[in-house]
Amino acid sequence: MNVTLPCPCAGVLADGANCTQLADTGRYCPGHVRFEARDLDMLKLASEHFRLDLQLFWQRGSLFLLMNTAVATVYAAASQAALRPLLAVFGLITTVFWFLVMRASAYWIDHWRHRPWLVPSEISKWLPAVLAAGWCALFIGSLT
Repeated sequence: MNVTLPCPCAGVLADGANCTQLADTGRYCPGHVRFEARDLDMLKLASEHFRLDLQLFWQRGSLFLLMNTAVATVYAAASQAALRPLLAVFGLITTVFWFLVMRASAYWIDHWRHRPWLVPSEISKWLPAVLAAGWCALFIGSLT
């Protein structure tokens, strides 16, 4: 007949020391079991916050991309040469703003993941910088 002896609690005290009580059921003593439900709730809350950050990141990116596409379409269809520099400046300003917003959003996503160059958010946050260079080129080209 196998008899298992109670093992020490896997809980950690506030001062960092291991709990000295014996585990009742599972790995924790009765004083530390209550923290598991709270920890699970905190994990669920953090996970929901991370999911919301990702959702907002992609929504913001899509909005700015749609706006830049509309400005580029109007730029290409502009029949008045005087309108093109204004459209190029507007496109550049919105793209710089897009860049700043995406960098700030991606910072928090990367902070959650701890792998900055392996995630789509890192690539996406640099797309506005590439488009800003394009708007600058269109602006300079429209002045000549």
